[in-house]
Amino acid sequence: MPRERHRTAFDQSTVMRICHSWMQEDTKDRRDRSQPPRCTTARDNRWIMSMAVMERAATSRTIAQQIQSVTHHSMSVCTIRSRVQQSGMSARHPLLRLPLTENHRRLRRKRCNERRAWTMEKNDIVFTNESHFTSATSLRYWSPWSSHAFSACHQPYSNRLMRDST
Repeated sequence: MPRERHRTAFDQSTVMRICHSWMQEDTKDRRDRSQPPRCTTARDNRWIMSMAVMERAATSRTIAQQIQSVTHHSMSVCTIRSRVQQSGMSARHPLLRLPLTENHRRLRRKRCNERRAWTMEKNDIVFTNESHFTSATSLRYWSPWSSHAFSACHQPYSNRLMRDST
């Protein structure tokens, strides 16, 4: 007598996946895959958190490089950031440079004050593209910009168009 096959409520792909995971990983559980599997283990997560807490200057990129050198598998910077955020350290910003000492602050204030004085002096300088400039008269001499490029186009100084500045 031929054996009757028992029909199950599972799809063939589900059965194949469970059999494959049982042969490969020795697991039998049926998982719902609403999310992709996590690429980090609990140990990796603890390692990430210890590095984030102990090394304040460590960025997520440096943490990823150090984990790759230890575990020999790459981990994205976004994964590191999300693990740090999931642990409750979402407002953490890495300390990228040392805080300034009182002497550094004093020197910076001094430099800013000198620059402010220099800027006030710079306001008295007048920039012009004319070769003749006088501040004694109220006349300005005008010539087209294109004539400055060619010396043959220059007119004598007295023949230039004169405009009243008022």
